[in-house]
Amino acid sequence: MKFPLISECTGMTQNPEAAHPLPDTSDEPKNYPAPTVEGILPDHPDGGQKNLLPITLLVAPLRVDVARWSDDPAGREILQLLWNGVVVAEKAWPGAAPEEDLFIELPVRYFTEGEHELAYRVINWQGNSGDSEPVTLTIDITPPKFPLPPEKLEFPIEVELGGITRRYLQYHENQVVVTVPLYDFQPGDTLLCYWEESPLGDELFHEEEVTEQHEITFDGTRIEDLGNATYAITYVLRDRAGNLSKLSSSVPIRVDIEAPVLREHPWVVEAEPGNPSSLDPTNYSGGVRVRVPKDPKDPFDVAQLSVHWEGYDENGSHIGITPEAEDETHWDFRIPASVIPANFKREVTLFYSVDYDGEPEISDTYTLAVGTIKGTKVACLQSGGGQLRLSSVPADGADIRVPAWLYKAHTENMRINLWMSGIDSNNANIRFEILDGWPVDRNNDPVTAKLPKEEISRLKFNATFSLGASVSFDGGNSWVTFEFLDLNLVP
Repeated sequence: MKFPLISECTGMTQNPEAAHPLPDTSDEPKNYPAPTVEGILPDHPDGGQKNLLPITLLVAPLRVDVARWSDDPAGREILQLLWNGVVVAEKAWPGAAPEEDLFIELPVRYFTEGEHELAYRVINWQGNSGDSEPVTLTIDITPPKFPLPPEKLEFPIEVELGGITRRYLQYHENQVVVTVPLYDFQPGDTLLCYWEESPLGDELFHEEEVTEQHEITFDGTRIEDLGNATYAITYVLRDRAGNLSKLSSSVPIRVDIEAPVLREHPWVVEAEPGNPSSLDPTNYSGGVRVRVPKDPKDPFDVAQLSVHWEGYDENGSHIGITPEAEDETHWDFRIPASVIPANFKREVTLFYSVDYDGEPEISDTYTLAVGTIKGTKVACLQSGGGQLRLSSVPADGADIRVPAWLYKAHTENMRINLWMSGIDSNNANIRFEILDGWPVDRNNDPVTAKLPKEEISRLKFNATFSLGASVSFDGGNSWVTFEFLDLNLVP
């Protein structure tokens, strides 16, 4: 039987009569390492086909790499490819084979279903031969379930009759488990599932490896994201080699996941009515109350209840678990004053959760816009009657005070800016930072600082200058400006 040449290479000869049976040499020692084929699939941990070739490698002659067997041959050397003990390809060189030519190709016509033994033989210039260690390759070109299409997926009977509902998902761990009908299963098979209005197999919804249990799990959240409709559900099977089955039979499944009915939102008693609402924090430096309504149709233990005040970072957030008061209609939870200032000029989101066996049910949300405070006024001990006399300022500077302000005693992570601003004798604007982002201890009353006399001396006489202050309640990310002290400087 004659075969076409495997490859054309400069300086090589080919043997057109290369395919012929060889003597049985299985018990003879092997001289060379096994050949290698790039792209062989790793074996599946659950077993199945060994050294499987993906079908993408079967569209052209298969490159087989071999190890160098001689560095300096004295004459012509021959490389033969053995496929199931038969020589199916041959290459020869007048001397040593170039490094880039240490391979031989297996023709496409030998790609038949099943396990095959691959090896190579080297014949040196003296006519002596040696074989490599063999390697077993598996070729799979048969699609799963061939020639029939797979049967339809088997959904739970309550899903087939009543569809996928929120109640079903709640009682089944937010998932739908279906059964894949029996077929000629191999480890590594994958199911590609389509949820569509018509069973076309175009819109891929889910991909999952099939196991020996023949079960596939659909995530409830992804199903809900698809929207309510009746879907024609089909699938194809793809084996590890890449062969695809025909499209399965279709099963119609109705998705009817009603929007969750949220519990009534909580609210802040001291805030303006409505949702969203607003709060003027000026009068509530003792904190505020969050009210959680009771529903006689849905009783639960208060130990299951948590109130969530979600504000600006950890300084402005709080979780309440113990009510300070209750009656037949509601519980009241205290939100401490310490978490209010970080939310000045910001919005807070409130809700509560009820824990059922580790699965919290969340209420509707309540949005609260928190206002800000006016603050206090800067003072200068040497000033009086709206003026500061330079001659009365001590050599080490004027004594500046910032009295305690609302929420100061309750707040951590405060910082203060303190500055002087005015004009000099040339009417140019000047500014001096007395304190710049200075950390404030909540127990330090008042905040004190020195305004150097030489800085005051830069100001224009008989002109107004200002002492200003601003305080941050969130570590310097935002600032509340206090009332300025305006003074006239005199000699």
